[in-house]
Amino acid sequence: MPAVRKSPAVVLFWKIHPWLYRVSGGLIGGRIQGMPDGERHILIASNAGEPNHPAWYFNLQAHPEVTVQVGREVKRMRARDTEGAEREAMWQKAVSMFPYDEYARGLTRQIPVVALEPI
Repeated sequence: MPAVRKSPAVVLFWKIHPWLYRVSGGLIGGRIQGMPDGERHILIASNAGEPNHPAWYFNLQAHPEVTVQVGREVKRMRARDTEGAEREAMWQKAVSMFPYDEYARGLTRQIPVVALEPI
């Protein structure tokens, strides 16, 4: 499957999304911030089906301790890749909510499933 073509409007949205989220206290764009899973959050590094991992994934690999804003609350968290049965369970939960499996078709890379856990 070829990579998803990103329209200029989509590119613009992703550039302003973090600002909108912070300013609105999570009211705008909050549903796409990750998948809550109890105390942790699950991120899917799909990069919209592109052949490479997204840049933010490499940033988390280099600097796993992060500050996350959820609504108006700011939390310190640590990122880690999930593996094995844990990854599969989180992947299945994610694809039940969004068609990430369509992004995965035709890729030679495995899409990372990242857990953000409280410090």
